[in-house]
Amino acid sequence: MTRFNAVEVLKGKVKMSRPGLLRNSLIVTQFTIACLLIVCTMIVRQQISYLQQKPMGLDKEQVISIPVGNELNGAETLKAMRDRLANQPNITAVSGSGVNIGAG
Repeated sequence: MTRFNAVEVLKGKVKMSRPGLLRNSLIVTQFTIACLLIVCTMIVRQQISYLQQKPMGLDKEQVISIPVGNELNGAETLKAMRDRLANQPNITAVSGSGVNIGAG
């Protein structure tokens, strides 16, 4: 566009040559990729929204998290806790994880 003389363009004397096949294919490819990225962004946003609104399947008020720390062996500590808490009638289940719930 910058190589055209503005006066000649306004008078209609400029003849446009047909753009090359490579240029057209690159424009179409760029447009396709942009549309694909927009659609993917919308899908990812919907998935994140779904995950944020979906109930976790547990009542947060009924969960206790006890971080063990690095000094103790996690598997042995969990086994000892399960053995002690298995006799309690108010406790439904005991589970263990490598990370503290809500810490990451």
